[in-house]
Amino acid sequence: MNMTATQIKYLMALAAGEGEKKSLSDVARSFHVNRSTVSRVLAVCVKENLLDSGFSITDYGSSFIERMNYNYEKIQEWMRNNGVPEAEAAEDAIQILANCSEQTRKLLVQGGDLCKACNYFGEKGHKLVLWGNQLDSYISRGDYKVAFSIHKGRKRGPLQHSMANEAFEHPAILSVYKGKTELRLKLRKVQQKSLETLAIMEGKMNSMKYEYENQIRSAKISADYASLSLEAMQFVYLQEDDILQGELKLFFTCTVGQEHMPESTALLKLYL
Repeated sequence: MNMTATQIKYLMALAAGEGEKKSLSDVARSFHVNRSTVSRVLAVCVKENLLDSGFSITDYGSSFIERMNYNYEKIQEWMRNNGVPEAEAAEDAIQILANCSEQTRKLLVQGGDLCKACNYFGEKGHKLVLWGNQLDSYISRGDYKVAFSIHKGRKRGPLQHSMANEAFEHPAILSVYKGKTELRLKLRKVQQKSLETLAIMEGKMNSMKYEYENQIRSAKISADYASLSLEAMQFVYLQEDDILQGELKLFFTCTVGQEHMPESTALLKLYL
């Protein structure tokens, strides 16, 4: 349902208060307008079954307002984290709810969710460590676009990007479930000189494995995507950068065959 900024403000005001039922007159006094003005503005909410004929909030309206308030708080969180003053963030978040597309609102809500998690970790004042299957305790369940990089699996020297970094489209999709986190990477074709014939070979990722609890486990590879459970990925909150960084050692093979491109080791890094 599309609502104007004024409708959103009046509806949120009508629902405000801990167990305290608000009337149209209460809302009118809050905004220094006539009761008839509030009634006219909220008439559409009666048509949409958010309010009954007496302008009391319905069960459907209660669920709708709960979701709207959640989105409102998350968008404010994102804006404040990016330097917007609190008063401006509160007003601008209303305008975003009223005027932006669902996709844009969703991106900002997710951004606010990640900001809230990082702010929580930052209050700890040290490097907080958690595993991938613990993320749902700090981040709302859902899908997130996340930055990643894949580096050569060298133990010493500066990090260098692995060929595997070009084998996937960027960004990846992070799916957070209850007690489970999964990363989806869209496959791309890559070219590399064959170690056997020196010819240029083209192929896609054929297998991706990782070690967990002393066992080698495989990611799910389809025609277009690789899906990787992040149970073995360790995340560290880096306070100086205000990000959660995850790392996981991976083993890759390509469709052109071992003789041309042998299995390689790489380090996957995620940035939240």
